[in-house]
Amino acid sequence: MNDLFGIEGAHVLVTGGSSGLGRFFATVLAGRGARATAGTRRAKALAKTVEDITAAKGWLKA
Repeated sequence: MNDLFGIEGAHVLVTGGSSGLGRFFATVLAGRGARATAGTRRAKALAKTVEDITAAKGWLKA
């Protein structure tokens, strides 16, 4: 049986990815194998999210 809640390889769009819940979900989803795309209005803050996810070997497109 397939993993009912498996997200590996799925593409997810996360808004508000530079802080708060958006940052949390982008990090968690990318860490579980999803391809995460994060959108935000604050590019500098998003750079920190991208750096953290990349360091954890996750996949994020900003």
